[in-house]
Amino acid sequence: MKYLFFLGRQRELSLEELKVVLSRFQDETSITVVSDEVPDVVSAELQDSTQPQALMDTLGGVVKIAQYIETLPSAKTETLEELASAWIAEEKTNKARKTFCIAEHGRNHLDAVSPQTMKKELIKRGVSARFIEVARTGAEAGLLLEGDVSEYHFIHTKTQTILAKTVAVQHVHHWSKRDMEKPYRDKKKGMIPPKLARTLINLAAGSQDPKDLYLFDPFCGTGTIMMEALLMHMKVAGSDLDTDAVHGAGENLAWLSKEFNAQGEYMLSVQDATQVTLKETKEKVDCIVTEPFLGKPNPTPTSVQNMLRGLEKLYIGAFKQWKTILKPKGCVVIAFPEVTVGKSVKTVQTLIDRLESLGYTREKGPFLYTKLHASVQRALYVYRLKE
Repeated sequence: MKYLFFLGRQRELSLEELKVVLSRFQDETSITVVSDEVPDVVSAELQDSTQPQALMDTLGGVVKIAQYIETLPSAKTETLEELASAWIAEEKTNKARKTFCIAEHGRNHLDAVSPQTMKKELIKRGVSARFIEVARTGAEAGLLLEGDVSEYHFIHTKTQTILAKTVAVQHVHHWSKRDMEKPYRDKKKGMIPPKLARTLINLAAGSQDPKDLYLFDPFCGTGTIMMEALLMHMKVAGSDLDTDAVHGAGENLAWLSKEFNAQGEYMLSVQDATQVTLKETKEKVDCIVTEPFLGKPNPTPTSVQNMLRGLEKLYIGAFKQWKTILKPKGCVVIAFPEVTVGKSVKTVQTLIDRLESLGYTREKGPFLYTKLHASVQRALYVYRLKE
């Protein structure tokens, strides 16, 4: 069956995550962009065994999944309203009245679909309906989760309009709770968003079952990556040079177990990432997923080069040491800083050029994860340790 996936703000990163997770759920996967006019919507066939909500609950970068209904002629909005109303009227439901909202994509140059006209068409067909007004691009996830509202999408291409219905959305309250309500938060460290942490873990796992993997975060901060890995039933270890951070991460992991019933094995320790060992377990890890210290958030133009040189030294030392704890062909998913200085962008290019000689092959990246008004952005990479 054909489904549409609505990618998050970091399009390229979200698309790459979707590719690897789909390969985990099913053998054959082909993802296509629905239209050049709507690049953030892609389509793929899902096997009957692949449940959209289960897929959604695994992903960090996809915001909605919609089931394809049919392709409609796009010449006249009135035709769309009539055809869509006919489909909604025929849709089976146990409710006496259908509550719905409309989302439109790639149609800003056209007249908006009229819900009032659709309601009239539904009444003609003997269907009682209530329309909920939302933004033209669609409803907030919270409304769809709590309001018992059906959301229908009109996606315009050059030659046609696709009609689809939302069948899965992100549990935004869960993401927000893990981000904002965990007991230990520190604005100076451990500020990676949970959704991004989940995406990076998925890139590390690839087509493998996360339950079979051992993940390590050597810059664990408040433990966000460890938390998301535990929710994916991975074996997890983390360390940090900051004793307070390690203690706080432990509090967060205990809170996660209580609030989200996250059961799993994890280990925390105070260690320098350039000298880290896993002597307690004597077991090498399948993957390292981490966001190291990225430098000062707003460096001055005169301090940037010195800051990046210091970070390169730190990262090189860490990558050398990680070879001792990674399994052969183990992977590293990591964020590096990209710093905007005036009209130029400064990176840790010397490090990136050296990693091949240190025994690491770049598999993917960079994927830029941008934050509005921030001078230091995340450039995300996937590296594979050579045998």
